[in-house]
Amino acid sequence: MQTIKSIIALKNEAVSIPYSKEHITFNNNHQKNKKMKSFTFLNSTLLLFALTFTTLLSAQKIKPAIKVSADQRFEYNTAMNLINTQSMSGQEYSTEMDITASTDYFVDSVWASGEPVIVASTHDMKVKTSMMGKDTVLTSPGLVGSSSRIVYNLNGKDIFKSVIENGNASKNPVPGLDNSGMYGGIFIQFPDTAISENDKWTIERSDTVSGGFSGEMVVKSSTINLYAGKVINEGVECYQINYISDIEINGKGNTQGMEVYIEGTGVNEGATFVIISNGVINRSESNSEMNLSVAIAGQQSMTIPMQQKMKISQVLKK
Repeated sequence: MQTIKSIIALKNEAVSIPYSKEHITFNNNHQKNKKMKSFTFLNSTLLLFALTFTTLLSAQKIKPAIKVSADQRFEYNTAMNLINTQSMSGQEYSTEMDITASTDYFVDSVWASGEPVIVASTHDMKVKTSMMGKDTVLTSPGLVGSSSRIVYNLNGKDIFKSVIENGNASKNPVPGLDNSGMYGGIFIQFPDTAISENDKWTIERSDTVSGGFSGEMVVKSSTINLYAGKVINEGVECYQINYISDIEINGKGNTQGMEVYIEGTGVNEGATFVIISNGVINRSESNSEMNLSVAIAGQQSMTIPMQQKMKISQVLKK
């Protein structure tokens, strides 16, 4: 690649054409040489312009904006693969679950100041479980379990959430996914200030979710986000956001008369593609690994080490 000095040198060489009154005509070789120098000067100038233009583009700042209207609906194909490995009495047991569903985000209203109110729900869930050489498949047609009403601020942060009980919905075959597990979200949280390519920002969260038993889990996460630039994803112009999260889980509850305590740590990483025109997620993918310890106290007391691997993808339906 030519340096700036070499470009300047080429420029000077191209414009410094010898001339004297005694040379009224040029021979053919001189004319060809003059043309080559002119082309060299032109190419060097274009290269210098390209380098400058690229530098300006990489320094451009963006401030993603949420632009949705009441009664809009965004539907996603959501897929989750979960592999759970636990150790008991010196033996390992693995369970694999493949879960597919349609997740629906309906814009219930938009506040006068621009904040959208979203109703999130799950539909048509299918769960395939593989354990000890046996496969089982459960399906829940139509609306599944309860829904969530979520208010987002203009940066994409959820600032209020409530549960909507659906009396006529199908039973959720996987407790704990009603209000959190299948909801990858419709927006991601951007910082208050504009960002440039390769800028990073950190989001700290603490969420309380169902533990799949009579109890709750507190999930704390610290997520480093990186703006990777503008890309075309699924045929749509998007901002690409890469991220990695450190996760900590603590929970307690009871099942079948026994007290259950869960704690663990893990890492989640992935990428999210946000549509430039409206701030809505076009596609997201994540991979996580968790190391958990489940302690059971009651007639039988034991501690079960557990490892969990999970992949989640969410793709906007076109």
